[in-house]
Amino acid sequence: MIFNSLRVRLTLLFVTLTIVPLLITGTLITLRATDNLRNLAITSQEQVARQGALSLSAFFSERENELRVLTDVYGMTLLQPDVQRDVLLTLLTEQPAYHEFVLVNAEGDTQFQLTRGQLVVTDDLPARSDDALFQQALTTREVTFNPVYFNEIARDRLITFAVPVEDLFTGQVSHVLIAEIRFQAIGEEILRELNLTAAEDVYITDINGTIIAHQNPSYVLRETVFDAPETSGRHLGLTDSDVILATASIPLSNTELIVVAETSYRNATQLLLDLAQLAIVITLVTLVISAAIVAWVVSRVVNPISRLSRVAQAIRAGDFSQRTTLTRKDEIGQFAIAFNEMSDAIQKREADLRDQADALRIATARAKEAARVKGEFLANVSHELRTPLNAIIGFSDILLAGMSGPLNEKQTHKMSRLKDNGMRLLALINDLLDLTRIESGRLEVMDKAFSPYAVAERITAQMESLALKSNLAFTTTISPDVPASVQGDENRVEQVIVNLLSNAFKFTRAGSVTLNINANHANNTWNIEVTDTGIGIPPHALNVIFEEFRQLDGSYSRAYTGSGLGLAITRNLVRVMGGKISVKSTLDVGSTFTVTLPISLESVPVTQPLEVAQRTKEEAV
Repeated sequence: MIFNSLRVRLTLLFVTLTIVPLLITGTLITLRATDNLRNLAITSQEQVARQGALSLSAFFSERENELRVLTDVYGMTLLQPDVQRDVLLTLLTEQPAYHEFVLVNAEGDTQFQLTRGQLVVTDDLPARSDDALFQQALTTREVTFNPVYFNEIARDRLITFAVPVEDLFTGQVSHVLIAEIRFQAIGEEILRELNLTAAEDVYITDINGTIIAHQNPSYVLRETVFDAPETSGRHLGLTDSDVILATASIPLSNTELIVVAETSYRNATQLLLDLAQLAIVITLVTLVISAAIVAWVVSRVVNPISRLSRVAQAIRAGDFSQRTTLTRKDEIGQFAIAFNEMSDAIQKREADLRDQADALRIATARAKEAARVKGEFLANVSHELRTPLNAIIGFSDILLAGMSGPLNEKQTHKMSRLKDNGMRLLALINDLLDLTRIESGRLEVMDKAFSPYAVAERITAQMESLALKSNLAFTTTISPDVPASVQGDENRVEQVIVNLLSNAFKFTRAGSVTLNINANHANNTWNIEVTDTGIGIPPHALNVIFEEFRQLDGSYSRAYTGSGLGLAITRNLVRVMGGKISVKSTLDVGSTFTVTLPISLESVPVTQPLEVAQRTKEEAV
């Protein structure tokens, strides 16, 4: 792998240490610049929106002042009707923003109506006494506006406002002058003053979001609706493009107009893009320069290490004559000297190890031969001893049976002791023979189905006499989930249980001994537990009780006799059968030995528990 090379890793490390600070600094600067540019763009659009709102407000103020001067200063209501119409017609002609004038007296009768392009006769006009705009202006004596609407004749959006006209002599409102203004003229006049760039756009909406003035008349004609956001910032604009947008409102009586100013986000952040490109160029140039410097520095460091690595690989391959020739005065040179000294030491140690290995092979061969001879000797001796011992035990049985004549009480006692000692010696020889077979791998284990219940019943019957003799309670239980049959060596399983029970009876002075058999179908195993209330095992001895010829009390005056092979043979038998054995013990409380053996997949659990005799000393009596 390329990244396993020290040269590549050092180069990447140094380049990273060079470029990462630049990237972090550039990122922070870019983020800060982005915020600043966005804020500047927002501020700029807010100024444009405010400027548009001020211009629009000034436009309405000019029209209002214009009509007030006409009505109040020049006293238009005092003029003859023909003169009034001529004055308003002149204003309608000179100011293209006006679309229509209607003069209504205080009673709501329309005096005349002037519409751009036509003159309406007074007799043809309806009364305006029920007009809400007229009534509000008449009542409040203030200029009143109606919401913007689209006029089909004018093909434009119009806004209507009413100016109350006071009588110069009485001070009462004698007339109301109603004027309609075209927003196309408003847009042309106000938007032209803003000097917008190609990326900027300013338009006016009513309170419902309908566009009423725009540089593109099609938005007005299609009655386009744009729901302007309440806050300034980055939003989707009128054409669903990414823009910086700001709004300013012009409150009018009965309605409200909103000026929306927007500019494309790309245009607002163009300076940032330029700075980013410059930062990329600077970063690339810095990277190239730093890479060249790093490559030179790394070569100065890595080349000597590479030479040392080649020497080390040659030594690893077995060529201990290899040495490095570096003559530098720095740390790498000192490392090369130490490396050569280490190579000399390795070469010397290798020679010593070869000599020791040869001696060890000879000693191992001798030890194996001695073990083989010992095993054969023990097997032969065990076999040779069993024959005369069986004869001694047989003749003892004959004499005790009186087949050669009756024995007196003393003779019977002596012969019984002779038979008991012969049986103990035979058991010891059998243990030695089993241990020898296990160590030599010649122990054969059967693999066939047998019933755990039958084994438990036989052992229970066999151990009853030992329980009575030891004056102990003996209980055997089998859990309902134990299969009716399992796979294994029935005789060896029985030998394991007998060994554990014999130990339990031997080391228990008072109390009870319990044999419990249960199953764990989740792990496909069954368990044999032997629990006693004996002397217990100290914690330091738990790891050695399964070793051959090991006893807690090894002195000749020990209270409990035995060869120390029972648990060792038990452990080896359990291992050979694919199981494991464990022990838990507390001094002066008792011990529990647990044997776990595998269950055959063909084993079928018994639905009803098989009751095994649970006998105590009192029941037997």
